[in-house]
Amino acid sequence: MRAALAALAGLLLAGCGGTGGLAEAGSVSQGQQLFVENCGSCHVLAHAGTKGPVGPDLDAAFAEARRHGFEESTIREVVHKQILYPVEEPPTGEPGMPANLVEGADADSVAAYVACVAGRSEKEWNEAGCGPPAGQGGGTTAGGGGGGTADPKALFTSAGCAGCHVLAAAGATATVGPNLDDSDVSIQEAIAQIENGGGGMPAFRGKLQPNEIEALAKLIVESRGK
Repeated sequence: MRAALAALAGLLLAGCGGTGGLAEAGSVSQGQQLFVENCGSCHVLAHAGTKGPVGPDLDAAFAEARRHGFEESTIREVVHKQILYPVEEPPTGEPGMPANLVEGADADSVAAYVACVAGRSEKEWNEAGCGPPAGQGGGTTAGGGGGGTADPKALFTSAGCAGCHVLAAAGATATVGPNLDDSDVSIQEAIAQIENGGGGMPAFRGKLQPNEIEALAKLIVESRGK
């Protein structure tokens, strides 16, 4: 994690060579929605309820940054610059970050949101006025820690599936992985694939609850092609 912290510090100090200017204050509540829709398929962020396995775990990275004295305004600038000037093709061969995920005031809001919540506890979220985390304040939850009912379409996005697959019923149009609208797997086969991964897909056993995995499998099988 020290490497991640060093990268964050370097990103801020170097300014990424860009001319986009400083982030504006942004709307934290709007940033939450934008983050889930555009970033959650790749990143873990507890407040957003996202579990994307592709990019860095933002809670882990920024918890370390906060322990080293990074202020919220500094974290906001780091996130803003990463959005404006992403590394699309890392030399390590790892997945890069697409450009233009969010722009203008939307980028400001995502940066403000991540800076408010990343690497903080629920008590700290409340003290900072970050708003309710995903699954609170009404509606169905994309989580489902125990026996609760998972919202499969929201979970499809928060777990990272929408970042790789086409599934019209979930509004997903990514083409990294197989087109799920064309799949012919059974529910049990879908459950096994989600649990165990394979073929470039990460395994979600231990990352998602059994009821969440079953909800995703049913969504894929029962709504494909619709």
